[in-house]
Amino acid sequence: MRTRLLCQTIGRPPANVTADKPPGDQDAVCKTDRYAEHRSNGACASCHDQLDPIGFGLEQFDIAGRKREHDDGLPQCAIEGRGQVTGHGEFSGPAELGALLVEEELIQDCIVRQLAQFALGRKTDDSEDELVEALASGFAGNGYEFERLLVDYVAEPAFALRREPEEAP
Repeated sequence: MRTRLLCQTIGRPPANVTADKPPGDQDAVCKTDRYAEHRSNGACASCHDQLDPIGFGLEQFDIAGRKREHDDGLPQCAIEGRGQVTGHGEFSGPAELGALLVEEELIQDCIVRQLAQFALGRKTDDSEDELVEALASGFAGNGYEFERLLVDYVAEPAFALRREPEEAP
């Protein structure tokens, strides 16, 4: 969510953290109780304060998108399904998250950057910021019509011309 839809960078876990280890107190039955440790542990909290509130708002859907009311096989672990984008509002489920991200204008610039990176087949660099900003401005000016964004992008010389990679000195 943070990287693909918001174009934000989440740092790597500290070197002394084993990211593959299940979170929190393994004696805790419910997932929310196990994840609470992340937010109380200083080494983990800086990232998990950004990740967990969004994830909990989508938790009522399993990996296949099926609705669920509780943790798998644990009816005593009800899923609240409330999430938050810190500083912007609360949501429940993907539809409300999408509406919040659009209303708060949190994803529009990232959509443009992701489109440019997809079309170029690589990450954009500083020299392409002006192009991305111009496309983002046009996208906003056209009421965020994605089809118009695509047309505007293919009309750009950057779409038709491939820049040769710079050679290392």
